[in-house]
Amino acid sequence: MYCRSCKTLVTIFFDPFSHLLERLTNYSFVLLVSDVNIHLDDDLSTDTIRFNEILDAHNFTQHVQCPTHVGGHLLDVFLTRHSPSYVWKIDVLPPGGLSDHSMITGSADLLKDSCDDTATRCARSWRSFNLDVFLHDLSRSVLVLSPPSDPAELFTEYQRTLTLLLDQHAPVRRRRVPSRRSAP
Repeated sequence: MYCRSCKTLVTIFFDPFSHLLERLTNYSFVLLVSDVNIHLDDDLSTDTIRFNEILDAHNFTQHVQCPTHVGGHLLDVFLTRHSPSYVWKIDVLPPGGLSDHSMITGSADLLKDSCDDTATRCARSWRSFNLDVFLHDLSRSVLVLSPPSDPAELFTEYQRTLTLLLDQHAPVRRRRVPSRRSAP
């Protein structure tokens, strides 16, 4: 994933990056190596703060801790999930030569047993959902028969009624499943 240094594009970068990490949290082993073009060595930068918040929110670790660009900034990342820790070693060669970026190499144990690595999945039971019965119950609710006139109360009643009816007609089921193991 590459992020240009333009301020507008940096803003556009964060949502897709966050969605990518969210999708990757289902896998046991994840390794992302990238040039993000954010000065990650500048702890006061709002872009650095936001980038690190996204990593923390999705349980990822950035392993590169030294400058990776001839300009003296840390622009490149070597990301893995916090747990389990499977990175053995990271080497960052000085920038220059063929590129203005450092060459980053790493060693990781991607064959580590991950039997205990599970995720909780939540989903509604739509197979048994009966639209006619749901609409009948909705038509007899306070939301339809005597809706509040205040917009805030109407919103609250809307949320309460639909949550109650959906929980009744298509209950949420939680189950623990093994995380998908990605192929090395």
